[in-house]
Amino acid sequence: MNKYVIDSVTGETYSLEHLKSLPMTYTIKPGGNPVDVELYLHFSNHCYTKSRKSHHTDEEVLFRETKKNGTIDERVFCKERWEFSKLLPEIFRELHAKPCFIGNEKTMFYRQENKPFVGSHEGWYICARFGVSNKHENLVITVRSVHYRTNRPESIRGESKRFYVWLMRFYQDTKRDWL
Repeated sequence: MNKYVIDSVTGETYSLEHLKSLPMTYTIKPGGNPVDVELYLHFSNHCYTKSRKSHHTDEEVLFRETKKNGTIDERVFCKERWEFSKLLPEIFRELHAKPCFIGNEKTMFYRQENKPFVGSHEGWYICARFGVSNKHENLVITVRSVHYRTNRPESIRGESKRFYVWLMRFYQDTKRDWL
């Protein structure tokens, strides 16, 4: 990931140093015995960009990405997402017992932050995915996106469970010699 991004509208430079990959260790208890699980936390550019809208100029486009359906997603800088992204390393350090929602894929999960009141679906949603790097022989979490919403993402399935519950399921489903 780049070390900084320049907002083409204002010319201001924004540091991305807080979005460097970093190791995180969480303790789970499969079979009742504690196991420390180290995961490497990665961040996508969606943590500080948003999709281009009709009012954005060509000069504002930082990235072009092809979606699964073949369409092109043009990404522009988003100061609000960038501001929130500065909180992500600390949010993940404290995530262990916090409630998270599973997505429609077992490896995808969501964490809701900064909701205005209990029971509200409004707030910042962190969309992340568990994964495996066979090359580096480690487990990873990739933060795919952060965005403020007034409703729940459609791909959320069921009720929330604490993060360590989802992590333990992923860990137990991940069979590797090096684990």
